[in-house]
Amino acid sequence: MSVHSTAMRESLPPSLRYRHGATRQTEVRNPVFTPREMQTLYLMIIGRTRKQIAAQLHLSVHTIDVYRRKLFEKVRVRNSTCLVRHALAAGWVGPQAIGGSGRR
Repeated sequence: MSVHSTAMRESLPPSLRYRHGATRQTEVRNPVFTPREMQTLYLMIIGRTRKQIAAQLHLSVHTIDVYRRKLFEKVRVRNSTCLVRHALAAGWVGPQAIGGSGRR
């Protein structure tokens, strides 16, 4: 993206910036997750596979894939590693929630 187009977009009101493709940092920092998305995220963080998550939640693998895709979209990441790293860095799920002390 050019400096000129960035400057133009930043001069727009926030409501128009968002409509035209700019990110809303508050939404990325604090997205709203459904309870199932949070369960899926937690199980991803503790290292469960798609099949294991599906079995534990009594859902199909396809349904888990839908939840994962929604999580990726809300957090604006492309893979599980980035999602987990972002969730931990943002403090959505801390080490205490996954059974660790935060120390190594």
